[in-house]
Amino acid sequence: MNRRMIVYILGMVLGLMAVYFVLPLGVALFYHEEKEILIFFALIIFCLLFALLLLRRKTKSKEFFVREALLVTALVWVLISFLGMLPFVLSGAIPHPVDALFESISGFTTTGSTILTEIASLPKSILFWRSSTHFLGGMGVLILLMAFLPLPASAIHLMQAESTGVTVSKFSSRLRNTAKILYLMYLFLLFVQIILLKISGAGWFSAINISLSTSGTGGFSIYNDSLTGYTGLQQIIVTFFMIFGGMNFSIYFYLLKRQWKKVFLGDEVRFYVLLIVLSTVLITLSLGKIDNSYLTSLRYAFFHTGSTITSTGFAVVDHGTWPMFAKFILVILMFIGA
Repeated sequence: MNRRMIVYILGMVLGLMAVYFVLPLGVALFYHEEKEILIFFALIIFCLLFALLLLRRKTKSKEFFVREALLVTALVWVLISFLGMLPFVLSGAIPHPVDALFESISGFTTTGSTILTEIASLPKSILFWRSSTHFLGGMGVLILLMAFLPLPASAIHLMQAESTGVTVSKFSSRLRNTAKILYLMYLFLLFVQIILLKISGAGWFSAINISLSTSGTGGFSIYNDSLTGYTGLQQIIVTFFMIFGGMNFSIYFYLLKRQWKKVFLGDEVRFYVLLIVLSTVLITLSLGKIDNSYLTSLRYAFFHTGSTITSTGFAVVDHGTWPMFAKFILVILMFIGA
């Protein structure tokens, strides 16, 4: 086993986290949150020092295989989960370490479960950090690392270990280019959603945070009532980007290459779209029988179908009060989407 290579990658991940902590530090500076400024600055120094410690010994061989990839992936997820909990604990937003660890793991794995009951009153930088865990975890920290770090061809094992799907597509003969393409598409969807939400009337902070959560299909909101307070247009925008985020990113690469047959004739896209349309229609009809407002029911049905099938978890209404038939469809979508 190439232990030096494993240590080298862990050092690079610590360096990457140091850079990533700069983002919430910037938010803390912007909103003059003095306590959080010190916290994120200290975390940056902490990560940099340990990164330098792990990187001081150069590895002779950069080759590694499946067992190294599986081990380093597990270690990286444990590492970032513990690092992710520190802002919550140190700021006092989530004083208990176990609760903070839960929130961090939920964020990085894009699960979206939370122990918080009061969210809106948290410091802005902590809210931003909470949302940004979804963005980093959505694509995977190791894939981001591969986009900037020159690794050998055997690093494909890292991408396979990091991905939750059955197969991993290579868009380029060079693995580094594949990772870059993935993240460029990921960032493009993020920026487009931010701009659309801003145009629709959302504030910059709200648009950025919700887009970070949406792109990773995570579901953390900066408000206590999820997205209930958003306008109908904003909810529709979020719905489309939840659906976009839940698609295989190979589809977007084929769109860029104008390989229309692979996009529109592929079984995956057709089944995905058909399932969303069919579920939306059935839930709309079920809800419309209760309040007779089919237009509002359509919006609710479309939003919660998109939120459920992509496992995002945003909500605009309490679907626990829905008819049993509508709830049954959502349960089925949970299994299929997962």
